[in-house]
Amino acid sequence: MPEQGGGLAAKAQVCDRVKHMFEAYPRVTERQLVDVLRRCHVSESDSLQLLEHIKPHDDGTVSAACIFDFVFHGMPQVTKVTSGDHTLSCVEDSTYCRECGQERRSRLDVPVAQLEEDAASRLIGCREDLDVRCAKDDEETARLLDDDIESWISRAIGQERAAKTIAHQQALFLALRSADDYEAAQHAVQIVGVAESEASYLISEVINYVMEKKYKASQERWKFVTEMQMRDPPQRQFCPEHIDRDETYLDYLLVHASWVRPRFIQLCDALALIFNSAETTKELCENLRLNPEDFPLPLRTKALALHESDTRVVHVKHAPLKSRQRACEKSHEAWLEDDERYPHPKGQHCLTDMVRATFEFGDPFVLAIMFHALLKNFEVTRHVNRLCDEKPTQPPNVNMNIKIDGFIVEVQLQLVHISKIQDTLHKYYEILRYARSFDKETVLAGLAFPVFDPCSVLQGYEPPAHRNDALALVHRQCEDVSSA
Repeated sequence: MPEQGGGLAAKAQVCDRVKHMFEAYPRVTERQLVDVLRRCHVSESDSLQLLEHIKPHDDGTVSAACIFDFVFHGMPQVTKVTSGDHTLSCVEDSTYCRECGQERRSRLDVPVAQLEEDAASRLIGCREDLDVRCAKDDEETARLLDDDIESWISRAIGQERAAKTIAHQQALFLALRSADDYEAAQHAVQIVGVAESEASYLISEVINYVMEKKYKASQERWKFVTEMQMRDPPQRQFCPEHIDRDETYLDYLLVHASWVRPRFIQLCDALALIFNSAETTKELCENLRLNPEDFPLPLRTKALALHESDTRVVHVKHAPLKSRQRACEKSHEAWLEDDERYPHPKGQHCLTDMVRATFEFGDPFVLAIMFHALLKNFEVTRHVNRLCDEKPTQPPNVNMNIKIDGFIVEVQLQLVHISKIQDTLHKYYEILRYARSFDKETVLAGLAFPVFDPCSVLQGYEPPAHRNDALALVHRQCEDVSSA
């Protein structure tokens, strides 16, 4: 007999083989199951021997539960088997190589052993599937290394496009300073037009391109994202019984959020440390009470690294507390006007993001592990997967609400390249938010405020590179002061 070990990943593949059949027919006869196994290249005699070990229901039919129970409790754990001309090995473990930044799969090298024909037949197909899946993952991630997606993103959100916006903002400022209302109005319209155009471009073209070329191209890893379920019930923030006035509730909420935030930051940092210190997927899953065999791919791959310079797989960003002004605006939005459906204080129905954090990932597979780790270890009240939206209207992410000591906080799981695009997109959203203001002076002043750093975008603001340039700059300023 061969040595014992491994096996659960292979068992999961057996379940995958019959999963689609049971989706259509919750129960099948033994004859139907034999037919499916035959299409999976298992002989009829071997299939019948397999059925001898499965306990059918009283009516003689077989369900997915029968198969899964046998696979995970009754199937031998074998690392190398032979049946006829077929010989195969299974992945036994993974080790992380710090020199090359890759996770190495190691195989047990055991003598070829003969098993009973039915046991060998059960395992051959599923072990080969696992090998094919891992090889496909290697091929897909290697291909990603050839795509210079970073340069393309830099051009899409770079200085040249930002310069159009900042130039109009500078012209608006000069018009406001000289009290030229006509020029100010013209530039305000142009700023809003540019912001709308750029926001649409980033959402409809840039994000779609990056998702397809960078993340969905790694199909084996992307599958784990597509399998994440959605649960989106209405949320209701904690509210003391004695508070029913909107203004009083906002004051209370800011205080409560201030005391929850330190604990939330501590927990998020702890999760990031657990992920980044793990050497293998198996180690990570065991630390977070997940089944390692549900996540059979390597934890790290060079093509989807979060950072080229280190081995971290996740980065956490803690947002500041939502301001009272922004909280007030949000609690007065039109959808909350129905007092019967949304009783006062209004903020309890919408302010579930006072305390929030974003986890950034380079690899969608690692993002999926975090998703399941949060579901397993925290009280998650809502989880929405927008990463699979075919036509996104906002930067795709996974949005989750979690209760910390009874207070609802927000967690976002974001892919790092989408996060970079989102940072630029928010600058255009800021312009459009000002444009919706009812106060003319507020609109113009807000639109004139530079959303990009003029020093990094506009020509003529570069720091002097040489001493003579520095002297000329200071002397010009002296002349301007004298002439004034």
